[in-house]
Amino acid sequence: MLKAMSTRRRTRTRDLLLIAGDHDDLLAMQHTLDLLPVCAYGQVFIEAGPEDEIVPVTAPSRMTVTWLRRGDVAGAALGAAISGWAGEWLPEPDAPERNCVVRVGAVASTRIEIAPELRELVDELHVLPDLTRL
Repeated sequence: MLKAMSTRRRTRTRDLLLIAGDHDDLLAMQHTLDLLPVCAYGQVFIEAGPEDEIVPVTAPSRMTVTWLRRGDVAGAALGAAISGWAGEWLPEPDAPERNCVVRVGAVASTRIEIAPELRELVDELHVLPDLTRL
């Protein structure tokens, strides 16, 4: 006997990830990406200087990797990208349907100022370890 399918949609919490860093954070960023489940969803921003710093990065298929060219001021392009992403993707404070997790590289975190508004809107904000010093 067949049962009628429910028309009620299941409420799911979806994690939205932002991983951002400088080329010098690449080892920690790749390690973090390697640990993500295949269903991970979000954005990766990596700021780099010369073109030879841009290398292939392996990420889950629903994580978009964007390389940013460093201008005269280190961290400026990355800071602008994070601000733009936050304005577009972060939910209103009373929207419970999505958890937002932001991971910023150790080198990048010293070059950009993480706005207080961003800290208030995300569920988790982490600074990745500097794996180049191990």
